[in-house]
Amino acid sequence: MTDSTRIELSRARIETSRARLRNAMTPPPPRRRFESDRRSMGGVWFEKLKTVPLLGPVVEAMDSWWSHHPLRPMTQVVGQASTAAVKPFAQKKPISLVAGAAIAGALMVWSRPWRWLIRPALFAGLVPQIASRLVARIPVESWLAGIDTPPTRRRSPHLNDSQMT
Repeated sequence: MTDSTRIELSRARIETSRARLRNAMTPPPPRRRFESDRRSMGGVWFEKLKTVPLLGPVVEAMDSWWSHHPLRPMTQVVGQASTAAVKPFAQKKPISLVAGAAIAGALMVWSRPWRWLIRPALFAGLVPQIASRLVARIPVESWLAGIDTPPTRRRSPHLNDSQMT
């Protein structure tokens, strides 16, 4: 190898090293407001769920309701803290973690917290949002057509007009 090729190789190594350092030192681009929530909810299927005709407005209303719910920041902090605490334990003892999750699930089924924890006031803001989004999706013309047409009586095939009262 000649001296010029050695110099070129060392320059190329230095440049790649500098590029790696630059990439490591630059901060990641800022995320959108709810991007981390979408990743935790499975992002792709969550967005596909919004495209389902009748389910889309319900999912959007629930998403809007949860984004403004007072418990949301607390659940995010608890989720991040529990992930930081559980991740090393899961890497060392995954079977113990699964057993602990099974015990916790059994305790939840036994105590039935959904009966005493969920209050109607919690969902007071959710039901009107879902209803308003569903009503907003229905075209006004179909409402007017439904109002203009009188209800019809069903005729039995066995009765003639004189027997109907």
